Amino acid sequence: AVMACVVVYLIVWTAVDPPAKQAEAVLTDAVNDGGGGKVQTFHFCASSTKYWHIASMAYLIVLLLTATVLATQSRNVDAGFKESKYLAAMIYSHFLFVLLRSLMFFFGGKVVKNNWGVVVAGVTSI
Repeated sequence: AVMACVVVYLIVWTAVDPPAKQAEAVLTDAVNDGGGGKVQTFHFCASSTKYWHIASMAYLIVLLLTATVLATQSRNVDAGFKESKYLAAMIYSHFLFVLLRSLMFFFGGKVVKNNWGVVVAGVTSI
């Protein structure tokens, strides 16, 4: 059921707001032959609104909260079925990943774009 929700969400996202090629121009410190600054253009695919990303992060937070409740409820079960310690470690690490993705999403526009795409691709693939 969880995977079906994700698939439906991605289908709706793609149908309603398909990713389109966008460009961003950045003025570099390099100087061209005429003495002016060089402009470097970065191309990327993105949706026109940020609400889709916010909704996906909210979905991840809901999943983490649900897993936290399950880990808390399974603390006092038989030792053969006790996995709350491992589940808590997994929740903690995924919380840090979601926090890192959120920080990158909200403060990403204030960072120099030269290698930002590589950083974003690496962190969001975790």
